[in-house]
Amino acid sequence: MSSSVEALRRLNHAYISGNYLSAETGIQRALEKWPTDPNLLQLGALTALQTNQIVTAHQRSDIAMSLIEMTAEFANVRGRIFKAAG
Repeated sequence: MSSSVEALRRLNHAYISGNYLSAETGIQRALEKWPTDPNLLQLGALTALQTNQIVTAHQRSDIAMSLIEMTAEFANVRGRIFKAAG
């Protein structure tokens, strides 16, 4: 992985393909390099949600929320996390 954009592209492909465990493993590694990349954090929140890691999904979305403005897409992600949390 030479850049966060390249990593994000690869991880997004894994996520879209339904390879959630592979995507989650890659997200964890990528976040070690780029812990404040909001796009990576949002994808990481979705990936954590798909692997039933609700607390991790919430933590990642909270960090992303502190870095970027709320968008409709991001609000949807947050809503899905809150719904999963009950």
